[in-house]
Amino acid sequence: MRHIPARMDVGILGAGPAGAAAAITLARAGRSVLLVDRSPFPRPKVCGDALTPPAVRALQELEVECKVRVKAHSVLGSIRHRSGAKDGVMSYDPLGIVVPRETLDALLVDAARQGGCTTLLGRPVEMRWPEHGPVFLRWDEGRNIREVELSCALLACGLPHLSAGLADRPAGGVMCFGMRGYASYFSLDASWLHFYPVGNGSSYVWIFPMSAELANVGAWLTADTWHRLGGRGERVWATMWAQVPEAGAAIAAGPESIAFQTYPTVTLLPAQVPCGERWMCIGGAAGLVHAATGEGISYALWSGIEAANWIVEGGLPGADATAAIQKKCAKEIGIYYAD
Repeated sequence: MRHIPARMDVGILGAGPAGAAAAITLARAGRSVLLVDRSPFPRPKVCGDALTPPAVRALQELEVECKVRVKAHSVLGSIRHRSGAKDGVMSYDPLGIVVPRETLDALLVDAARQGGCTTLLGRPVEMRWPEHGPVFLRWDEGRNIREVELSCALLACGLPHLSAGLADRPAGGVMCFGMRGYASYFSLDASWLHFYPVGNGSSYVWIFPMSAELANVGAWLTADTWHRLGGRGERVWATMWAQVPEAGAAIAAGPESIAFQTYPTVTLLPAQVPCGERWMCIGGAAGLVHAATGEGISYALWSGIEAANWIVEGGLPGADATAAIQKKCAKEIGIYYAD
């Protein structure tokens, strides 16, 4: 870890795709950046692991696509299966990528370091934001307490209420749940991502090949569906897969054998995102998750890039920046909010 000065331009809380993308962009523009995360890297992260073309274009913008692709599985596109038939095929240009988040996030953090960013990983950090003036980051170094003064800060560390240090989830928004595990599979083309709509199509299960033998498998559903199915992970998981037996039949040992993990997401409109005079949220912390599909990495990467560009061009974080960045992401990637 390089020396951390008492004053820096930008602090970024959270070293996932949004935070790392912002750090890379800011550091390359000559800003002094401190990227912090309470977890040491590399670290496991529950995710679908699939990067669609907008995410790949963001990696190209960050000049890391080649480094990621050599450690990943490339796919031609996605196939939607319904009632045993191929109901829709979408080709990807550029080719999609399936890569464990542990690998992706570590590569992005390394790129940020190489670009000149200072990192502080594996240590809890507190942020203090007066109503006016600079932001401060503080952490315990054992024998003393360190504090850094920042011109502004970006929060990229999870759900909106957790990232901003709020007691409750911001009012409004759409809450969904993802569930994922890893399994061997057969009888599926490893060159494609496979989606299986459940019920009216607002929920689905997926099989995303990571190689010729291993796949990321999971389920995506709204909070309403989660509670309607009992709100218990094992029951929800079994019910979802039981409704698409053709998908379950492709799992070598059966869906019931998979050790899955569950993760919540919250999708917010710009006006619902917490922010301050010199700080704002990006990525998942800003509610930038597609409520219908669960797509989040594309929005994380592009929101980090656009937030950094906003600062480089002389702007400060806040409500105007939040609205502009989310509008830009919606334009470049697609509308992310579903009523």
